[in-house]
Amino acid sequence: MIEKLKEVGLKATPQRLSILRELDKKNHPTIDDLYQNIKKDYPSISLATVYKNLNMLKDEGLVLELTPLSASEKSKYDIYIEPHIHVVCTHCNKIEDFYVNEALEECKSLLKKLTNKNIKNANIIGTTLCDECKIKLKK
Repeated sequence: MIEKLKEVGLKATPQRLSILRELDKKNHPTIDDLYQNIKKDYPSISLATVYKNLNMLKDEGLVLELTPLSASEKSKYDIYIEPHIHVVCTHCNKIEDFYVNEALEECKSLLKKLTNKNIKNANIIGTTLCDECKIKLKK
């Protein structure tokens, strides 16, 4: 993670590293969840500091904001160290990561042809019912 921060020209501060470590757990937290989890190790950290650093990491392409499917949900966040696709359950909003680098590269290549622009990150979100909800809803 330190190397990724250096690649985008950011210092590896404890705040940034703690955000990236927390996001690397792959639990797709909201900003509130992220703040509460980081606060356990850094009790003096403020919500404003988490917001500021999260937005900076997002601007540099190291973090993705996953916008909710419904207005009643909050945005969730994910680390973007390795390209992947997000699949969201339409019933419980659980997010799963799928690492399909070839498909993402093909998508970025197609987008480049269509837009005549280099695509840095392709944030693809698919929707379905997760296995647990399929079972629950069949009953």
